[in-house]
Formats: sequence, structure tokens, C-alpha cells
Amino acid sequence: MLEVNNIEVVYNDVILVLKGISFSVPKGNIVALLGANGAGKTSLFNVISGIYRPTAGEALFEGHILNRMKPHRIAGLGVARTFQNIELFQNMTVIDNLLLGRHLHMRTGILTGALFYGRALREETAHRLKVEEIIDFLEIEKVRKKPVGSLPYGIQKRVELGRALANDPTLLLLDEPAAGMNVEETEDIARFILDIKEVLGTTVLMVEHDMGVVMDIAERVTVLDFGVMIADGTSAQVQADPKVIEAYLGEGDQEP
Repeated sequence: MLEVNNIEVVYNDVILVLKGISFSVPKGNIVALLGANGAGKTSLFNVISGIYRPTAGEALFEGHILNRMKPHRIAGLGVARTFQNIELFQNMTVIDNLLLGRHLHMRTGILTGALFYGRALREETAHRLKVEEIIDFLEIEKVRKKPVGSLPYGIQKRVELGRALANDPTLLLLDEPAAGMNVEETEDIARFILDIKEVLGTTVLMVEHDMGVVMDIAERVTVLDFGVMIADGTSAQVQADPKVIEAYLGEGDQEP
């Protein structure tokens, strides 16, 4: 579904952010990008989602060259993402934040939308039904009408995941979905990611620091270290790779 071929990103013609990164994401898989802070994981996400233009190489989604497209065009192809830091509208309700994720599917113009009749009413009803399905899926019914800013951090992360799902993506990019969560919240988000794959049929590429989450749910893992790919394979292969142990786990800690 996604192919990353020799991606290189250089900042200000001096700082090498990514060098020769190549890997693929098969359809229907959960693939993880692993690495310490500053390894280049979010920068690679920004290339895939059209925020950064690579200095060299290309990213292809179902044959479309993404680094020639603007972010909204990439989203329109079926690529959605969450962010490392929560990017929600804090004063808006959960429902309204999720409805924003439907904007690419909205066809009603300003005039018909203002009249809120006929096609506009039917479209609004359909989008709200879709949002309610996501609310049920993520088990956030009790907070659906509450302002996002009043919610606990873990629930806000779940709402951001819901907003990405509202775009009906075929490829979902998750940037540290479990960051800052406690053990129970982390287990919940891991369960939701598995359900996104199994129930919704969505392919997932995620950045995550929690080694336990990665090894439990990812079928393939790509490991970056200071902008260079040092490993790519199954969870078991990567976990046993000496380069990964040295760079990520530390030489003295070779247990999972």
C-alpha cells in the first residue's frame, strides 16, 4: 500500500534529518516506526503526509507519488494521521471535533448549507451518523457532547484518533498514540489499534516509543537511529537485532 524509496531530508542544506530511508507497508498490516527522540520518525510522517518535501527519494501510496501533492490531496486519497501533540479544538465538543474530520467528504456549498434544507440536511445527517459510529467504536459515548478541553488527556488522545478515523482512511498514520498514557490507557489504545485493523480493515503505520505496545501489535517494525534505518523486519527479528539493542534498548538491557 505504501512504499518509501530512498527518502532523504536535508534542513538548510546542512542538517541531515533522514538519509536513504526505504521500507514498505503491506495492505492490512500494522507497521511500527521505532527509534529514540530525534531519530527522524515524525519527519518521515511529515514527508508521507505532504507537510515536508523530501530532498531526494519518493513516497508512493497505491502508486501515487505523495511528495508531489499537497496535504489535503493526500488526505483525499485516504491517508489520515494523528499528531505527537494533541491538535484538537479545545472549546468545541467531541462531536464537533469529529465532524471536522469529515470535511473532505462534505459537498454542500455555503448557500445550501446556510439554508440547511434538502441535500444539506441529508448530508449533515449522514455525517453525524458516521461520527456516532466512531464514538461507539472508541467507547466515548459519555463525553460526546462535552468540550474537549474538559476531558482527561487519555480521552483527548482517543478523540484525536476518532477525528482521523472520521476521514474514512485506508492508511492511518499514528504519531505516538500511547504517549503520556498510563498502563490502562495504553492497553485500551493498543486494543483500539488492533480493532481498527481487524474490524475496519484499515492499514496502520505508527510511531511509538513503548516497546511493549510495538512488539505486541506490530507485524513489521522499521527502526531509525539519527535519520538512518538500522533494522527492518518482524517484531521478533528486530527485537533480537544487535544494532537495535545497542541503539534503542541499550547494550546492557537485551530483554524485551
